[in-house]
Amino acid sequence: MRIRTDKDSNYKAVFFNGKTIRMRLDQNLPITSPKYAEIEDVAINNKCFGSCSYCYTSALKSGTNFPDPVEKANSVWGSRELKNDRPFQIAIGGAGESTLHPDWVKFVKAVSSLDIVPNYTTNGMHLTEEVLRATEDYCGGVALSFHPHLEKFFHPGIDKLKQLKTTLNIHVIIGDENSLVKVKELFNLYKDVVNYFVLLPYQAAGRGKVLEVENNWISLFLWLDSLSKEEQKKFAFGALFYPFLLNNEFKLDIDIYEPEIYSGYRIFDDSYMKLRVSSYNPTFKKE
Repeated sequence: MRIRTDKDSNYKAVFFNGKTIRMRLDQNLPITSPKYAEIEDVAINNKCFGSCSYCYTSALKSGTNFPDPVEKANSVWGSRELKNDRPFQIAIGGAGESTLHPDWVKFVKAVSSLDIVPNYTTNGMHLTEEVLRATEDYCGGVALSFHPHLEKFFHPGIDKLKQLKTTLNIHVIIGDENSLVKVKELFNLYKDVVNYFVLLPYQAAGRGKVLEVENNWISLFLWLDSLSKEEQKKFAFGALFYPFLLNNEFKLDIDIYEPEIYSGYRIFDDSYMKLRVSSYNPTFKKE
């Protein structure tokens, strides 16, 4: 269990068993951005063999595995005198396929030793026995991303990961009409296998071309409205759905809060000591 209190932000948080409970110290005031992020999205490389035409970070096969991730983790988080000032957990991904990094296993082990829960997102192309063992030994959760052109890796990836005690989620990017068809198919196939289906809004960033997506997003949420309350609990949503959800009313019972209040993005290149806003907005946060 980790407990953090930040009086200046009117904020207290309890992290236990992979979940965070937040509360306001003064019920009459809002929580403002705490000094330290609860969760950090962390990029240890920008290398990927997926060749997704819509990759928002433009990751390439010729990308880089950033050097010395273990030493950087110890420097940036291990140097914090108070353990509760360290993030509760990290999500490894952000710019590339992290499991390509030769120090991936050492990295998740080092993060876990700092009492930080490592989680990661993967396209499933490189789930070696070594990666799977480290996933179960050190990681709190893994999210397998669905990409239509990589489907031959996706389903075998589910079969491998569902054998582990580590929490398993599925990420699906919602853009064109085919993505709506696929998320319904995946839900019917795996709703009894995975913890959450995390739905991410398509973004015209990096290699992603401009698409008309709003009508497809409306169709998505109307479909979700039609599901049972228990089925609806299987879904979570990317932060960039926030403005869309504010401007559209659906019957779906979900919690909405302003993105990036509790999180940040860290690239383990030469700038690793600085926290950025998010992988979609890689400007530095004010410190």
